[in-house]
Amino acid sequence: MSGGSTAASMAGTSDATFRFQVIGSFAAWRDGQRVADRDVGSRKGRTLLKVLLLHPDQPVTADQLRDVLWGDAPPANAERNVASLVSRLRSLLGTDAIEGGAGTYRLRTGSDIAIDLVEAERLAGEARARLAAAEPALAWTAARRALELVGTGTVLGDEPDAEWAEPARVAVTTLRRDLRRVGWEATLALGDPDAAVRLADATLEADPLDEEACRALMRAHQQRGEVAEGLRAYERLRATLAEELGADPSPRTQAMHTALLRDEVGDAPPPAARDASAGGIHPSARTAGDGRGFVGRDAELARLEHAWESATTGRPRLLLIVGEAGIGKTRLAERLVATAEGTGGFALRARCYEAERSLFLGPIVDVLTSLVGRTPPDRLRAALQPWGGALVDLVPDLATLVGPYHRERSSPEVERRRTFQATSTLLRQLAAHQPLLVFLDDLHHAGAATVELLHYLVRHTADSPLLLVATVRVEEGQDTLRELADVAERLELGPLPDAAVTALAAQAGASRSASRILSMTRGHTLSVVETLQALAEAADDVAEPPVPASLRTAVLQRVERAGSEVAELLRGTATLGSTFELPVAADLLDLPIEEVVRRAERAVEARLLVEDGPRLAFSNDLIQEIV
Repeated sequence: MSGGSTAASMAGTSDATFRFQVIGSFAAWRDGQRVADRDVGSRKGRTLLKVLLLHPDQPVTADQLRDVLWGDAPPANAERNVASLVSRLRSLLGTDAIEGGAGTYRLRTGSDIAIDLVEAERLAGEARARLAAAEPALAWTAARRALELVGTGTVLGDEPDAEWAEPARVAVTTLRRDLRRVGWEATLALGDPDAAVRLADATLEADPLDEEACRALMRAHQQRGEVAEGLRAYERLRATLAEELGADPSPRTQAMHTALLRDEVGDAPPPAARDASAGGIHPSARTAGDGRGFVGRDAELARLEHAWESATTGRPRLLLIVGEAGIGKTRLAERLVATAEGTGGFALRARCYEAERSLFLGPIVDVLTSLVGRTPPDRLRAALQPWGGALVDLVPDLATLVGPYHRERSSPEVERRRTFQATSTLLRQLAAHQPLLVFLDDLHHAGAATVELLHYLVRHTADSPLLLVATVRVEEGQDTLRELADVAERLELGPLPDAAVTALAAQAGASRSASRILSMTRGHTLSVVETLQALAEAADDVAEPPVPASLRTAVLQRVERAGSEVAELLRGTATLGSTFELPVAADLLDLPIEEVVRRAERAVEARLLVEDGPRLAFSNDLIQEIV
């Protein structure tokens, strides 16, 4: 926000998102734009906010606030003044942002209010959990992002005399040291001793007596083949301990020294074993979200997580989640987005629309546009060099960051390649700073240029921590799948296992209908969930699960997309039962058997029919009933 903005212009912004920085000097952003201090509130108003920010989601009494604001000389109406200051903050942050009153207040955090310290602590917990689960790449991704947030500053550096901030300052110092420990353990496990050296050196600079950091430094030098440097690190520690404490290094550190002298590997604790039954996914990742619709998807979730973990180590890839409409592709991809963001990655997403297929790089434009409001301007400006000018025509908002530029127009083919090169460079530069995930939903609706760009990106982002993910509807995306076959990995998403359907029915209190739901839906995710929802809304004594209107509409849309000839085949054969033979269908419709075979093949491609030995069957009973 510009310096000329006013507090009045920001009143009533409950639908805005705020981000606060308390590590270093206090700063605030509203919807990605910096807010001038005076627009946050008066000096006392800002101080009150800072106190609440250091105690997020915790009660802070009016007495505590009074002591911070006025010390030993509070005014007679101090509690009323505190209430007035809180009221002004609510006008900025939204009426629900600060709960309580008449003595106790609580700042509520969430998607609309973020605090750097809270995010750093969350990422630290994620990093520790990932390291314990033998996932060093994800542990390092989370720890590195948290270290960026923590930096080297102190809490509220613009309030050096604020004794009330001291507990938070101590906590950040401890957090910073813990993040470095997780970082060096993860990078040593990944075979990146250079990063481990930097982390251990920074810890020893802050505390030369830190033996754990010294051992990490010795191990890192050993990995680099620099045994002499490792021995020198030990000698510095030994001399410092003797001079300041009159003590020797611990037996564990001495053992590491002996291992170095013998050129043996020492002090390397064995990594924690993954939970094989869970596919390596840490429980914290598996329980995110509402859980419904993810029962029975452990194997798929494990593969997605492995793809992200691999990408964070500099192995970019394109992963296509493929399946029929309503099978759960988008929800599974959104779970991956949550995992990426939860482990310190940066996620960009866009959806492809059939009506916008002719627009040049339509979904990519949406991705790049979102960068403008979500990326620090200096970082984005640097990432746009030197090809950013080629993107300004696509995303005019980038013009202020690219600055004046001039280039000669060329042929459409050359202009297309310049755009591809500029996009590739931009994503590579951003991913070098923070592992990047780009998710495109409904890629089967994308134009040819978008598909070609994905192919180009896979070939031109080598060694970048970048994961490209897209969902593709199998009945409509065969051309897209063929064009990307040589650069993409496919994750085929099929029906839910029988046990998963039974579990979902039990969760919904419909165990007695589980077998009927299974036969009706054959594990089709949307059909299962919608049927359970309709059953929950129906009368208690209903014996047959009703067909939801939303599901009826979805099936009829699928039939319509398959074409009028397929629709005629389905309507005719639906009267024959759940399965039928092709000669019988030919007689019924008075069509040549070759024509019926052609139509049936298209229906199978659309996942409306499936092969059942020598016969054909409707994919599930609901499709037959609705048709």
